[in-house]
Amino acid sequence: MSKVSIIGAGNVGATAAMKLAKMNVVDSIVLLDIKEGVAEGKAMDIMQCSVYEKFKTDVTGVTNDYSKTSGSDVIVITSGMPRKPGMSREDLVGINSSIMKSVVEGCDKYSPNALYVVVSNPMDTMTYQVVKILKSMHPELVTSPYCKRVIGMGGMLDSSRFRYYIYKALKEKGMNVSIDSITGYVEGAHSDKNMVPVKESVTVTENGYPWKGSELFTKDEFDKVVEDTMKGGATLTGLLGTSAWEAPGACIASLVEALITGDPNFGAPCSVYDEVKDVAIGMYITVSKEGVRDVYLPVGAEVITKFAEAVEAVKSINKSLL
Repeated sequence: MSKVSIIGAGNVGATAAMKLAKMNVVDSIVLLDIKEGVAEGKAMDIMQCSVYEKFKTDVTGVTNDYSKTSGSDVIVITSGMPRKPGMSREDLVGINSSIMKSVVEGCDKYSPNALYVVVSNPMDTMTYQVVKILKSMHPELVTSPYCKRVIGMGGMLDSSRFRYYIYKALKEKGMNVSIDSITGYVEGAHSDKNMVPVKESVTVTENGYPWKGSELFTKDEFDKVVEDTMKGGATLTGLLGTSAWEAPGACIASLVEALITGDPNFGAPCSVYDEVKDVAIGMYITVSKEGVRDVYLPVGAEVITKFAEAVEAVKSINKSLL
């Protein structure tokens, strides 16, 4: 019996629960929130969709009762304040880090072997904090240079935005391509300033023929795609008045599905704790049912340089946790 608990039943958490329930890969999902009745109401609303959506996953909601998360295979942490217009993800470090210790300790008490997916912002710093909290209780947590059990989701979201802006730019050039024909990913920090869109990763496959990014865009055109990607979260926050939830929810559900099934074909950039560098940072990974399987280091001189700058930027933010 597979079980996933999602801590935080706001827009992102509830949307992730709905998308994951529809995949029918998890037996049960628990939504937990500190606000009385919110998780219960969201879970009830989701379950009432099952009549028409035809999913069999059981979704329940609880108010601040971690015992109901007992036996979770995967725990998703979305709790905390979302961004408001004019805020950076880094502005949230003090607010969201203050609740992380109680969340992790509450979850670990009932699910000591669970995998963690961290979504709360600033995501790389929150991933780092979760690793440190768990390591204080489980010294054996990091068994290789990388922590396998804790994964930050942000790079997946940045990569989905990268592919969207490639699609949008190609449409503006008069190229009629489908968005699922586009590949491309973003490494580095989940940050407006320090994410690293990887130009060499971009391909567009139509009618069986792969086009490389360098064949499709001038330098100025691609620089505009990168700029739009890096401010993509802020753009949505300005339009919506709060952080986005549909794309983050889809990324969470996709990652959890891969962890639950051990999908050998899954690969995506995610934030992983590197013990040597003592930082959690976005790198391309594959997964198994035990968490992170393989980590692929950045390649290319320009990418490596920008990646190193991202590492130092995240380390600087992490100091506020000490």
